[in-house]
Amino acid sequence: MEQSSLNYFASAWCALENMLLAATDEGLGTVFHIPVADEVEQIKKIVNAPEGYELICLLTMGYPAEGAFLPKQKEIDIHDRIHFNKF
Repeated sequence: MEQSSLNYFASAWCALENMLLAATDEGLGTVFHIPVADEVEQIKKIVNAPEGYELICLLTMGYPAEGAFLPKQKEIDIHDRIHFNKF
């Protein structure tokens, strides 16, 4: 398999990352799922996907329910994470 044959996956993941960031900024909760086994065909039937479409991931989003558990983001110091010319 040629490495370039995976370009569509890379493009989808870049778009997904931007969608997750934008949704979070709008106060939405998000979850993505990579379909396995026969899930892809079942999902294609449910959403009536056109022939030839590939579903490489699913993204769900919505406003968190009142009282929903919202995990706290880990606080990091960028000076401990970003290094110039060294690790």
